[in-house]
Amino acid sequence: TDHDGVSGLSEAEAEAKRLGGLEFVPGIELSTELANSELHILGLWIDPSCPELLSAAEWMRSARKERNDKLISLMRELGYDISYEELLAENCGSDYIGKPQIARLLAKKGYIREKADAFKPDGVFEATAAKKLRKIKLESTEAISLIHKAGGFAVLAHAGKTRDLGRRGSPEFYEALEGIIAVLKKAGLDGLEIYHPDHSARDEQALSKLTEKYTLCETRGSDYHGD
Repeated sequence: TDHDGVSGLSEAEAEAKRLGGLEFVPGIELSTELANSELHILGLWIDPSCPELLSAAEWMRSARKERNDKLISLMRELGYDISYEELLAENCGSDYIGKPQIARLLAKKGYIREKADAFKPDGVFEATAAKKLRKIKLESTEAISLIHKAGGFAVLAHAGKTRDLGRRGSPEFYEALEGIIAVLKKAGLDGLEIYHPDHSARDEQALSKLTEKYTLCETRGSDYHGD
């Protein structure tokens, strides 16, 4: 499931066939927003040729490129000598460029010690000017509708990492998260990603209870981003 695009699916399907013994599940990960919370909605078993889904993905790709151009210009103003061309070259041919890819390049060029430093409270992405450069996102409920139009199964990814809901893992966090899940369920949400590298055993237990309460399926993901 690439972010906001399906261009890698044909290569992935061919590789699954070459290796043998693997079930190939075409998917997508959509960057969305609900009540000022950024949510990633996975679409599994989608039809990659669905016109509505392709149109939305192209719109999001254009918006992301516009945001990235502004963010790279800001980085250069702050003294970080990076370019869009360098990012593409470092990204193995993929045209998906997000903050993780920018942070990886900053670390490679020695501006920060490691990728995670860019996201810390005093990191470059937390600077006021950088935070103002927000990418346009789909409404979460619209993303679920698009996935269903493409014949897919809609899953809320890595819910335990959701930002701006209070201290992660606290009772307040899960109370706020449950409110989000209730809204998404009414919109047709099919599942929750329970098992994820950044979820603790406590997260898994709390999310599993929510799948039971809202009659959702449990899924597992690696969230692999290339390192």
